[in-house]
Amino acid sequence: KIAVIHKLIGTKYRKMKNTMKISAIAGTIMFGFATLFKLQHWPLAGVLMVLGAFILAFIFMPSALVVLWKENHSRKRLFLFISGFVTGMLFIFRTLFKIQHWPEAGIILSLSVFSGIFFFIPSLILNRLADPENKHKKPIYLLGAIGCILYVAGALFKIQHWPLASLFMVLALVILFIVVLPWYTW
Repeated sequence: KIAVIHKLIGTKYRKMKNTMKISAIAGTIMFGFATLFKLQHWPLAGVLMVLGAFILAFIFMPSALVVLWKENHSRKRLFLFISGFVTGMLFIFRTLFKIQHWPEAGIILSLSVFSGIFFFIPSLILNRLADPENKHKKPIYLLGAIGCILYVAGALFKIQHWPLASLFMVLALVILFIVVLPWYTW
């Protein structure tokens, strides 16, 4: 009986993993062609974009979350997975709403950036710092996180036409490429 149960669980897991892979490829291809169609002002651009976004958001992202959970079963990484899931979903809808010029695109854009800055990046850094092998890399990871946060915030400020966007982005690039990257590779 136990062998049959393990086989069924393994079969469901393989199906979920295949669903994840196929939906990732299909959604990305649709989104890519939608971008081409949108730039060329061809018909069906909006339909392809909405379909690609929904496949990525409602098929790929949940199946990726389940596969990550099945592979790790780590309660320590659960918040990282969920914050990545929420940030990813908001990022997909942010892109869809902004490109389609739908109302509330700015709000979704801000929510995706704030969830990335306040939840995903900190949980990623905390997760990396919890690993005992990374203790000596703590300053590099913290500076890298600060650089990423500044760059993402600068991009938000630039897209929303808020002041200080250029300052954030230049400061982030200096931190990332003049300090963090050489230090990390050394």
